Amino acid sequence: MSTRIYLFLLLLFFVACLHAQTEPAEREVSIEGIEHVSIRVNYSSVYLKSGNTATLKSEHIVKIDGKDQPDLRELDIRREGKTLYVEELKPTVDLLEKRYPEGFQSERGNVVFGKSVVEIEKGDVPRSTLETNLIITLPESVTVEVKTVYGSITARDIGGLTRAYAEYGSLDVHISKMVRRKMKLESQYGKVDLSLPVQFNADLLLRTEYGSLYTDLDIAVDADASRQGDFLEELVGQLGSGGELISCSAPYGNVYLRKL
Repeated sequence: MSTRIYLFLLLLFFVACLHAQTEPAEREVSIEGIEHVSIRVNYSSVYLKSGNTATLKSEHIVKIDGKDQPDLRELDIRREGKTLYVEELKPTVDLLEKRYPEGFQSERGNVVFGKSVVEIEKGDVPRSTLETNLIITLPESVTVEVKTVYGSITARDIGGLTRAYAEYGSLDVHISKMVRRKMKLESQYGKVDLSLPVQFNADLLLRTEYGSLYTDLDIAVDADASRQGDFLEELVGQLGSGGELISCSAPYGNVYLRKL
């Protein structure tokens, strides 16, 4: 065998091994027997979609300057009893610092419509952008909680959503039909934006410290329980005939409650 052919075969073997070690962007797992889904991510923004399926489908997208980075993405999806855990293991700060030893800088809260955009500082070289998104499609038969650090959370008709927490990102949640379930939405440094149908029944607790509360829905406000001060605006009330408690909190951002 000639040296040229040998090197070519060796290169093919190396590429095949590298491909085998990278995680596919799209995965699908059965949720038979699962009652609750818990999602934990660091950099990615999370987009939750409802689907008529007996599986959970995930699409994990990691790009630098628009180019796919399969070696920088990894999800841990595991069962524990009746709970399915989805945890983002990559990207990490350590991996990004190794990739960019000149310097790595994450821009807090730089979130745009489901894309977590993190800027990578490389000295005098123009900055690169890291875009990370996690798209989850799941059935209405399970309850869901999701927590992010830098990314935003977007949910469309996820009736099983019980809690969504974003440290630096924002929350954008639409519920188009009546559900009777407690729901807690919180963003520490971003906004919380919730849209509900006009004929929705729920108890409400809306709270901000340095932002403002906005709504175009008809709320029966409990004036005695509600509070307003220099660094606090808290509204307690009801939509329709009341029901399960929906809590929206954004200490450093605005809270929006809109009608669909």
